[in-house]
This record gives sequence, structure tokens and C-alpha cells, in this order.
Amino acid sequence: MELKERLFKLLEEDREFRLAVAGMLGFRDIMERLEEHDRKFNEILEEIREIREELKAHREILREHSILLHRYITTMEEEAHEVIAYRLRERGILVELSILTLPDLEVNVYGASDDVCVVGETAVRLGRKKVEELEEKLRILRSRYPSFLRRRVIPVLYVMRATDEAIRRARDRGIWVLTASKELVSLPSRSI
Repeated sequence: MELKERLFKLLEEDREFRLAVAGMLGFRDIMERLEEHDRKFNEILEEIREIREELKAHREILREHSILLHRYITTMEEEAHEVIAYRLRERGILVELSILTLPDLEVNVYGASDDVCVVGETAVRLGRKKVEELEEKLRILRSRYPSFLRRRVIPVLYVMRATDEAIRRARDRGIWVLTASKELVSLPSRSI
């Protein structure tokens, strides 16, 4: 008990001792807080590691999906070229189709021979916007690249599905619309 009384007396009377004890008590609090912060920081680092692993896995999935999408699009474009060329051959029009790439324009379906050229696009789902995109590509070809056009231009959209509105719009504008199995809009007989 005597030690306790001496400590209290020192705390009351000796300013330097009082500050030293206060500092030690504060130091302990600081050390405890630092240890707690270290623990939380390490937990955060572990979470960051886990997130990085998840991100790495997601990147790989995205890369695989990108490859599959590219293959699918390429396959659909190739299918479109084959089907459209076949349907044209049935009508006595022989034209080899490919992709036309110009500095400011890419056309998925293009081919020209003699006085006929085919200008078209492919789409999984045909909506009004895709019809407008084809019309815009035709406008660009007419204004900037007329040498790629012929006397008769056959605009075409090769699709898997189409909205009724898009079919009406394409029909009104003389755009041929077809799928692998049928024509949704007949091949226009007039030149554009």
C-alpha cells in the first residue's frame, strides 16, 4: 500500500513524473491502436488479393467471351455471304461477296460485278436502327466512294430475327431482308 501512496504523491507533486506516466499510458493506447490498424490493414490486403484473383478470373472469362463473339460474328458473316450469294445465283446474278473495309466505313456484305453490286449488313436482331445504319452506309458510299457502286445496287440485311417495324421500314426503302431459311422482304426488282 505504501508504494501506491508514493505513486499517487509523485503524480500529484512531480510534474515530470506525471507527464512520463501519462506518456507511457498514451503510448500503450497508441501501440494497441497501431496493432488494431495493422490487423485491419492485413485483412484489407487479403481482401485485395482475393479481389485481384477474382478480377483475373473475370478477365479470362471476358477474353474467352470476346473470342467466342468474334468467332460467332465471323461465322454469321460467312454464312450471310454464302446464303446471299446462293439466293442471287438462283436469280442469275453472280457476285462474290466479302467484307468491304474503307478508311471510314466497313460493310459486312459487299460484292460487285458488271452492273450489279450488293451492299449489306448482318445482325442477330434487326431493328429500325440497323435499317437506318445500312441506309447511312449507302449514303456514304454514294457520296465518298461512288466507284464501289454499280448501276444496280442491291441493299440487303441478313438477320436471325427481325421486328415488324424493321421489316416494314426495309420494305418501304427497297431493302432485301433474309434469314438462312427465308426472305422476310423480297428482293426488290428496281435499281436503287
